Amino acid sequence: MTISSRTRTYRACWILALVFAAVSATAFLRLGPDALTGAGRLPGYPAHGRGMEILARYPGALPVAAAVLCSAYGIVVLFLLSFRYSRTVSMELYFFAFWALALAAEALRVESLRGALLGASFPERSIVTRLLLSMRFLGIFSLFAGSLYSVGYSEDKQSVPIGAVLLASLALGTGLPINTGIFGADLLQRVGYTQLYGFLYAACLLGASANYALAARLTGEKGYNLAALGNALIFVGGLALRASRSPGTVILGTLGLAAGTVLFLRKIHAYYLWL
Repeated sequence: MTISSRTRTYRACWILALVFAAVSATAFLRLGPDALTGAGRLPGYPAHGRGMEILARYPGALPVAAAVLCSAYGIVVLFLLSFRYSRTVSMELYFFAFWALALAAEALRVESLRGALLGASFPERSIVTRLLLSMRFLGIFSLFAGSLYSVGYSEDKQSVPIGAVLLASLALGTGLPINTGIFGADLLQRVGYTQLYGFLYAACLLGASANYALAARLTGEKGYNLAALGNALIFVGGLALRASRSPGTVILGTLGLAAGTVLFLRKIHAYYLWL
């Protein structure tokens, strides 16, 4: 893969992240105050307990704030990859771009809320949920696929993991059943087989972290240990922001995601500077 093709991919992802943000902003403006207060009218939307009076009054504030944070994260990371790290010959960073794009897509949960409150058709609402579900699988599979290159996977075969990641994400995102009449804390329709998603998330987290830890032993580059730590923080932080279950998890998730990304980008970039 050439530097120019890698840069084009980064910038295409960055533009797509901006499109997601624009769609979300349009949906927010169309909803007006309902963007923060209307989530409580969604069937099945979880109610907040005692001590959460503000969130009880504005039930949509937390998931919308998490969506904004995810969108900002994706846009900033993809900007850095496009204009600062684009010449770094690293497939780990290449796949990391898809993770950033997947988080940026979380902005579309506002569009899901708009569709539910303003009477969009069931197919339209389902498309948003399935798109975001596919993007979530794309993100976790991409982090794992990128880690394979740290332990010696041949760069001549990048088309194989790229195709596998895209196909698997699309198959799971469109194949898993969803309950169109019940909404979760993330403003999306409830997805069936949540245990499967949890298992795949944990497997990708452990697999990617193990690969970077193994790379530290194989190459003698101790920076990979910090990359493994950063990778784990990225996984956990992303999960916390997507769940949007409490202010604490959103705040801690944001901090973990930011710290993990700084560790990961700096250590991977520094390693490839010397190759």
